[in-house]
Amino acid sequence: MNSAEFKKLLESTTMEQWQAVIDGEALVLVNDEQLQLGPISHNEAIIIANPDYAQSADELRQAQLEEVDDILMAFYLTRPLT
Repeated sequence: MNSAEFKKLLESTTMEQWQAVIDGEALVLVNDEQLQLGPISHNEAIIIANPDYAQSADELRQAQLEEVDDILMAFYLTRPLT
């Protein structure tokens, strides 16, 4: 997964999914190919809402799209490539 591919996945995530993240779920990167909702405790959780960072689904989406490179780098620093 590279930054461009990850950004496309984030862009295709629905507002309902972003709202679910705001409400306490996580976006989980599955097999380095797709994003799904899951528990924040999931080993492959890549997006978890921080109330200090975003108050709405749209704010969270925009913030994550601006940080694509950093999010992906931090994710792979702590997890092996699959």
